[in-house]
Amino acid sequence: MSEEYLANKLSCELVELNRDNKYLINEDILKKFNKNCKKLILITGTNGKTTTNNMLTHILKSQYKTISNVNGADTIEGLIAPLLLDIDEKYDFGLFEVDENSIINITNYIIPDYIIITNFFRDQLDTFGEVEKAIKLVHDSIKPTTTLILNADDPSTHYFDDLNNEKIYFHQNDISSSKGDIFVAEFLFCPNCGNKLDYNYLNYGNIGEYTCSNCGVSNPEAKYNITNAKLTKNGYLFEINDQFQNKIDAIGNYNLYNALAAITTSSEIGIKPDIIAERLNSYKYKQGRTEFIKLNDKKISLSVTKNPIAVSEQLISLKKIKAQKSIIFILNDYEADSQDVSWLWDIDLEPLNSINIDKFYCLGSRRNDLAIRLKYSDFNLEKVIIADDSKIKPWIRKAINESYEIFIMGTHSGISEAKKIIKGDY
Repeated sequence: MSEEYLANKLSCELVELNRDNKYLINEDILKKFNKNCKKLILITGTNGKTTTNNMLTHILKSQYKTISNVNGADTIEGLIAPLLLDIDEKYDFGLFEVDENSIINITNYIIPDYIIITNFFRDQLDTFGEVEKAIKLVHDSIKPTTTLILNADDPSTHYFDDLNNEKIYFHQNDISSSKGDIFVAEFLFCPNCGNKLDYNYLNYGNIGEYTCSNCGVSNPEAKYNITNAKLTKNGYLFEINDQFQNKIDAIGNYNLYNALAAITTSSEIGIKPDIIAERLNSYKYKQGRTEFIKLNDKKISLSVTKNPIAVSEQLISLKKIKAQKSIIFILNDYEADSQDVSWLWDIDLEPLNSINIDKFYCLGSRRNDLAIRLKYSDFNLEKVIIADDSKIKPWIRKAINESYEIFIMGTHSGISEAKKIIKGDY
């Protein structure tokens, strides 16, 4: 068994034990990170934590001994599980993604050298409430000695302006797929004065180049900038500050931001640009929130999409893939998911009409809510298939038998179950 598999299994076991109040996380285990790791990096925010974490881990491991929760478990249990596999091991770097709800408890015991903040969007409203609550949780967790790696194109970055921490910003110039208007309403208003923001362009969601005509708030000056980005067949070619060329094999503007956050942090650590570029080029998108599986002659993509920005951007990415495809959307409201599915009505479904879709499967415990949302869009309902019950196995098998390319998206529990079905675990 691989260390990654064991860490993931141990993390799940710890969650179950905590749920039954039979086990309490020992504070000394968390404090041990300060002793076992020369440097500590935390990654938090709504979208992009897992991909950024895994990209940066891939880069760091070429130069340093690194421990990380690359399996995507972003709770306290997920953070300590890799350490428990060898609690006395020493590392150059500890690198961990942490959800917004856990970070304030974690930084009570460990002091990170860096915190990367990817973005803030509405997500799991019944857990976090409105997005301002998640921002406050992260804000209040930050210690004065921690360097912040921040997305200059996310207006919520200004909620951290009052902190005296060293701040390193990253920014993406507009590219051919940038937009001029907002469908998914996220942070349309200035975090400083409440005035509506003006945008020169949007790269995704509400992330782009903005100004406030009332108080003058705008993108902070960035040290690391993506420039000259070009869409290729499988991803992007781009430069950093007009000179260092990089390549990633993934589509979607959000993946450019994930790569940029990893580049920014590894550059600040001191890794040379040519090494960063080589490691990004060799990075395989097979872990985390998005996974690609080849099953005989079938191409299958699985992606955790649990908020309107994630789904909207996934659909925009699918527009670039010309081959006919089936989409499976598994919407659950189990404990691992969010019971509030009102965010469905904030998804931009317009891209569906530009995707070469054979069938769109509505699966999961809230499949009927999804079907109703599709009904109120302009999508061709003759292509929509609604499962009879919450069982997903027969429908996944049907899609695989009938389609060459299958894109499966959905909430945590649905994607986890779909992966087991595809890999034949049961």
